[in-house]
Amino acid sequence: MEIRVLQYFMAVARHENITKAAEELHLTQPTLSRQLSDLEDELGVQLLVRGKRKTQATEAGLIFKARAQEILRLTEKTKEPLIVSEQAMKHHELDYYFGSAAEKIEVAGTYNLLYNTIFFIEAGMGSALCFKGMADTVGSSRGLVFRPLDPVIYSANYVVWRRDQVFSRAGRLVVAALEEAFSHHA
Repeated sequence: MEIRVLQYFMAVARHENITKAAEELHLTQPTLSRQLSDLEDELGVQLLVRGKRKTQATEAGLIFKARAQEILRLTEKTKEPLIVSEQAMKHHELDYYFGSAAEKIEVAGTYNLLYNTIFFIEAGMGSALCFKGMADTVGSSRGLVFRPLDPVIYSANYVVWRRDQVFSRAGRLVVAALEEAFSHHA
């Protein structure tokens, strides 16, 4: 199933008329009808009841419409600019993860501190890639949503300190938390 077919279905559902939807989509009515029939065949369910003047969604069609809206909304989200860590850009991590599709990703900017990036995200200026633990502490209380990448992306990052470093109590707690968090990744 292709995104364009979802858009075709949504146009018909919106207009409740195949001819008007075909005009909006710059398709012929028979082409649009065939696409919708192929979609119904692919899903194995009738989505539309076609009348002489009106085309209405069946119960299955209404459920499909809700899912199609969600998919199309998510598709639009993938077109918004991405803000990534400066380190990820320097090490070409997006290229490794996304392969040839990386060149199609619009990177709007880079960050060194995720906290500062949150303000841009809240203003609707894009989405950010960040580490899981960082994201939860920085933005979840601000109403932001975090989704893990699938498949998981791994990044070579290091925490460095002097060999003879004497840590304060807070420093020892940070080191212990880092060791616990990353012990199963070694």
